[in-house]
Amino acid sequence: VQSMWAVTSVEAQMAMETQVTALFGDLRELKEKLVNALGMVSSPEEATQKLETAIKNEQVESLRIKSDDLRRLVLEAVAYGALLNDSEKQVDVVYELTPAANRPMGVLADDDEGRMLPE
Repeated sequence: VQSMWAVTSVEAQMAMETQVTALFGDLRELKEKLVNALGMVSSPEEATQKLETAIKNEQVESLRIKSDDLRRLVLEAVAYGALLNDSEKQVDVVYELTPAANRPMGVLADDDEGRMLPE
């Protein structure tokens, strides 16, 4: 089961990152806007309050999603991942794919020079 969750090639990671960008926009840009809007926070409550204000003032993008739509989004993500996994296995028989073991997962793995989102 663990190998099903692993993206084993750089090419598959790039395909996944491209799909996420197509759906939600540039994650680096979105993260930068969020970090700038929140600034330094000292508590989860303060972070929540600043986030609500930033959304209200349209400083950051937000997405309202119903539970049924979230369920469909998750199912589509699982289907995309399964398709990507199958494709990766088929292509790896013909071409040598680049191992992904040493490549971090795009913007989600970046530490932005030590800055982190508040917890």
